[in-house]
Amino acid sequence: MHPWGADIATHCAAINHIARKLNEAKQRGRAIPFTAEDMTTIRTFAGFFVDFSEEFPALWEARQVAMTREVDKTQARLVSMGPDP
Repeated sequence: MHPWGADIATHCAAINHIARKLNEAKQRGRAIPFTAEDMTTIRTFAGFFVDFSEEFPALWEARQVAMTREVDKTQARLVSMGPDP
């Protein structure tokens, strides 16, 4: 999960950088190079990405629990079969 965390942090940093630059441009009275529709799309994507990055650890943990449960079931079945003659 560590590589995913680093990747998510990189993307979040990029989103923050873009947001800062757009805010600076707006404060200085410069035209933003996007339409209002583009900005809505960007904000929607950024919101989705932030939500996903917050939920990802729980999703990862649930997957790990499910995989562990499956391995435990398989091991229990093998143990109940006993050793090969």
